[in-house]
Amino acid sequence: MQSPSNIIKDFRSIHHLHHVMKYFLINNTSRKTYNEVYAAHLMLVDKVDEADAIIVIGGDGSLLHAIAKYQELNKPFIGVHGGTRGYLMNNVETPEQFINCVNNVEYETLWML
Repeated sequence: MQSPSNIIKDFRSIHHLHHVMKYFLINNTSRKTYNEVYAAHLMLVDKVDEADAIIVIGGDGSLLHAIAKYQELNKPFIGVHGGTRGYLMNNVETPEQFINCVNNVEYETLWML
């Protein structure tokens, strides 16, 4: 017989397999066609509080601004380079490449001081 903690672990893993991630998209670039590509392949929501994660397309400033604005929601942020420097952002060549990455993402916790 499984212990209660193992049953909970099994339930979480099964629930995770059947859960479709929902994303809130912030696009601070002139490339608005990215919105259509992401919407075709990812579940996008209009309200940030309904999202499981927040995708920010732009530069490092865009990501930092989004974190400052939404950090109290305790949601992961996924940055896509679309600015000039991109020190904090994921550098991907195409939206399709990013969709592959987002489906296999490993989250890191960064603490803001």
